[in-house]
Amino acid sequence: MMLDVVLLAAIVSAALYVLYPPHRPEFSVTNLRIARMNLTTPSDSPSHLNTLFNLTLIAKNPNNHMVFFYDPFSVTVFSNPVPVENGSVTAFSSGKNYQMSLRAVLSGSQDLDIDSLSSVRSGLKMKKGFPVQIQTDTKVKMKMDSLKSKKVGIRVTCNGIRGTVPADNHEVASVVDSEWSTRNCWRACASIDQRLEREGVVKVFNEVQI
Repeated sequence: MMLDVVLLAAIVSAALYVLYPPHRPEFSVTNLRIARMNLTTPSDSPSHLNTLFNLTLIAKNPNNHMVFFYDPFSVTVFSNPVPVENGSVTAFSSGKNYQMSLRAVLSGSQDLDIDSLSSVRSGLKMKKGFPVQIQTDTKVKMKMDSLKSKKVGIRVTCNGIRGTVPADNHEVASVVDSEWSTRNCWRACASIDQRLEREGVVKVFNEVQI
């Protein structure tokens, strides 16, 4: 009996995979605002960085027959490759063929070692803008009708972002998209860890629960 159930599940999984080939989700950073970035270098104590970022992340589900359920996202902002900011995005679900806009306010304060200080200073001097990489980590579960997967850990990395730093605490600066045009930004900025495609989307068909 158990063998029959397993065989039936395998047949159903294979049929669904052929009929409805799954596509991994797509992510894009559409807005990054550097509201505050204060770097102080006192002579008698470690250098200190105080920052405030506003971030808009777009999550798109291109599937017509699959729903994604995301745990909370942890968000880290890097620059050359110093982590300058940390924050989070709340848990959410992404319905069939659905696009969702998520906003996060990232605020942080930290001491910098000599290497990190040198890297941040170098980025602040760049004429094209302060280089930023955004990395998010979460877990996702997929469901299609009565079939569902286990949670899979994924990492999304958005590159090619440059922002202007405010001259004082009252000025707000927006992203300077000097490397990518708006039309290419979605493809260029968003790359998703292959674990989702290799272990996640396929699992929704391989680890069915009937």
